[in-house]
Amino acid sequence: MSGIWGGTLKDNEVGPAIYAGFLPAALATGAYRAAPDATVVGHGLARVPDALRQLRGGISANKLVVAV
Repeated sequence: MSGIWGGTLKDNEVGPAIYAGFLPAALATGAYRAAPDATVVGHGLARVPDALRQLRGGISANKLVVAV
């Protein structure tokens, strides 16, 4: 069995190829979009419990963000 560990990308040529070579330009031109759009729960660490309540209530295919 084989797998890919998250730390592997920083130690080989794949990480720089994605995060320095491809992604910045693709995001800037709109060729690659982060999806789905984020739902901002609120601002500040005090809003983290609200975000956790939403997660426990059932979130599907959404990004919840607490801006700090």
